[in-house]
Amino acid sequence: MSGGSSTVPNVFDSSVHAKADGSVTVAGDLTVEGTTTSIETVNLKVEDKLIELASGRTGTPSGDAGIIIERGSATNAGLIWDESSDTWVTCTTSATGASTGDLTLTDAALKTAAITASGNISTTGDIILDDGGSLKEAGGTAAFTFDGSGNVTKIGVDTQTSGHFLKWNGSKWLAAEVTGTVAGSVAADDISTGDAAVTIATTAGNITIDAQGNDTDIIFKGTDNNADTTFLTLDGSAAGAASFNSTVTATGFIIGSANINENDLESIDDVTAGTVSASKAVVVDTNKDVTGFRNITLTGELDAASLDVSGDVDIDGTLEADAITVNGAALATSATTDTTNASNIASGTLNASRMAAAQTAITSVVNSSLEIGRDADNRIKFGTDNQIIFEVDGGDNVIFKASGEIEATSLDISGDVDVDGTLEADAITVNGAALAASATTDATNASNIGSGTLAAARMSATQTAINSLKNTSLVVGRDADNLIDFATDNDIKLRVEGADLFSFTGGSALPKMSAIAQSGTNTNGKAISIQGGLGTGTGVPGSVEILSGIPTSSGSNAHTSTPVAIFDTFGVTSNFGGVANLANDTGIGEIVYFGTEDSNDTLAAGRLMYLASDGNWKYADADTEAATNSLIGIALGDAVTAGILLKGFFKLNNYIEGSFAVGAPCYVSEAASEIDFARPTTAGDFVRVVGFGTATTNVIYFNPDNTYIQL
Repeated sequence: MSGGSSTVPNVFDSSVHAKADGSVTVAGDLTVEGTTTSIETVNLKVEDKLIELASGRTGTPSGDAGIIIERGSATNAGLIWDESSDTWVTCTTSATGASTGDLTLTDAALKTAAITASGNISTTGDIILDDGGSLKEAGGTAAFTFDGSGNVTKIGVDTQTSGHFLKWNGSKWLAAEVTGTVAGSVAADDISTGDAAVTIATTAGNITIDAQGNDTDIIFKGTDNNADTTFLTLDGSAAGAASFNSTVTATGFIIGSANINENDLESIDDVTAGTVSASKAVVVDTNKDVTGFRNITLTGELDAASLDVSGDVDIDGTLEADAITVNGAALATSATTDTTNASNIASGTLNASRMAAAQTAITSVVNSSLEIGRDADNRIKFGTDNQIIFEVDGGDNVIFKASGEIEATSLDISGDVDVDGTLEADAITVNGAALAASATTDATNASNIGSGTLAAARMSATQTAINSLKNTSLVVGRDADNLIDFATDNDIKLRVEGADLFSFTGGSALPKMSAIAQSGTNTNGKAISIQGGLGTGTGVPGSVEILSGIPTSSGSNAHTSTPVAIFDTFGVTSNFGGVANLANDTGIGEIVYFGTEDSNDTLAAGRLMYLASDGNWKYADADTEAATNSLIGIALGDAVTAGILLKGFFKLNNYIEGSFAVGAPCYVSEAASEIDFARPTTAGDFVRVVGFGTATTNVIYFNPDNTYIQL
C-alpha cells in the first residue's frame, strides 16, 4: 500500500478503503500474519480495555513479557512480568521490543499513592515515612507514631507522659509508670556487662558493698591501656588490708595517732643514707657517719674526739686552744697582742708574703707602670699612656685605646681577671685605712697588725701573693683617666683618656659588652671599633673572630668552640656549621622585623609568609600569583617581633609537605603557608623554588628564587 495514493495492491475486498491522504480504513478485522508489526504513529489509541500479550502461548510459560519503553541514549525502561520469579518488575533494561527469553532487569523506582497488598511487603532497603507519619493497622489505628527527627513519639493508642517505661501488661505493650520491683530480685552475678557509664547513688543512708563469703576479697578493676587491670584489692582474709596496684594520691595519712601530710613524706622521700640534702631528714650510713651539713646551731656543748672543718670558722666568742697552727706552722703565743699599729709604719716596704692573699678593702690601684697578671706572659699592662693592654701567652692580644678602639688578635672574655705580675700603687688602704709608707722592712709580722692603715708606699711595687681584689668601690688602672671601674653593681666600666668607653654587664642575663650610653638631647652614640692585630711588611694582618659553641653528645661533656664569623682583610666569612643542631621550626640567617601580622593569617614558627601590598604578612600559596611572586619569608614565631627569615637555614617541622630529600628543591605549596618537596601540578597554579634540602633531615637552605612560572 503506497502512502498518498488510493492504490491498494493485492487487496480486493471492498471493506478496505484507501484515501488520498494516505489513511486506510478497515471495516472488518485486521489480521497481520508477519513476524513484526511496526506502528510509527506519534500517538496510539486503543479502544479495547484489555491488551493481550503472548497470545496463542500454550503449555508451560517461559520467557519474560511486558512493555518496554525506548529511551534513546538512556537505558530503556519497562514494566515486565519476570517469569523466573513470578512477579511484576518496574525496571530499567537493555532489552528492546525484539528481545526474547529471560531478560536482564534492574529494579527501578515506583511512585504511587496507596499500596494495598494481600501478602507480605518485603524490602532490602528502608521504609521511609513522611515526617510525622505512622504505621497503622488495617482499621487505620496508628500502632507507631514518629516525629520528623526519627524518634518514636507514641506506641499504640495509650497516652504516655514523661518518666513512663514500655511495659507488658499481659495482653499488650503500653507506656506506664514503673513502681516497686521491676524484675524481682536479681543476683549480682547475673548482672551482665553494660556498655555505658553506671552511677550508684543514694540521697540518704549508706552504700554497702558486702563480700559475704568467708575470707573473700573486694576487688576494683578497670581497663588500663586496653589491658584488664586490678586497681585495688581489699583482702577479706586480712581485715580489709588494701593493696593498690600503683601510686596512692592523698593529702595525708593517719597511721595510729600519727597524722602524716605531704611535707612529712617529702622529708623522707629519696633520702640517701649518710648524705645531707636540703629539706630532707638525715639518716646515718652503716658507719654512723653523715656528710654535707652546712650550718649547725647548738644551744649546748659539742663534744667530739676531733673536729675537721674544711671551710672557714667564724667564732663570735673566745677561741681557747692549747696550740694553733696556720698552714702547718705553729702560731707563736706572742701573736695574741696588738704590738704594732700599721699606721705607725713610716718607712721600708712590706714584704709581699706579709699581705693577706685575699684583699677586700683596697678601693684604688693607680700607677703609670701598672701591670696586673698571672705571670710575665699573661697580664694587663697600663704602662702606655691612654692605652690598656691585655697580654695573654706572651703576646699583646687586646689593646683598649682612648679613641674607643680595641686592638686584638682575638678577644675572648669569659671569666675573672688574674694579675700575676707587679701591682704598683701610690697608696694602698686595708679595710679603709691607709698603709704607712715605712712598710719596707720585714721587721713586723703582718699577723700582729691589728689596727690602722698601711701607707701605699709600704706596699711592694710587684705583688705575687695577692690573688683577689674585691671591694664595692674598687677602681684599678694607670691613673684617674685610664682605669677599670668596679664601683657599680653588675657593671664593669672601662675608662681611657678620661672617658668611660665600655660597659661589661651580664650575670644571670645575657653577657654584654657595650659602649657607654650617652646623655643629653639628640646625642650621638659612641661607635665601637674592633681591630685585629697589625703586622708588618707583607705579613697577614690579624683577623677578628666571633666564636660560639657546638653541642656534643648528651651528658656533661663540654661544648666544642668554633668560629661563626671571621672578619679579615679579604672580607667576612660566615660559618653555618651548627645548622645540624637546629631545633624544630627554628632558623638562622638574614632576619627582618618589618611588616605587621594579618588579622586572618596568623603567624606561627615555620609558616611560609609573603608581604602583601598593605604591609601585612600573609600565607604564601601556590594557588594565587600574588601569594607566590612577592617577597616571602619564614616566620620565626607568633609575632613579627620574633623575626621573618628571608634567607638562611631553617628546620621544618609543622608546615612541611611531601617527602624531604637531601639536595632536592622545595616549593611554595598549594597548601597555604607550607613548604612542599613536590612541586604544584594543578593547571593555573604557580611554581617557585624557595630552597633545597641539606644533609640534615628537614633542614633546608632557604633562598627563594626570584623567578616563577604558571602551569
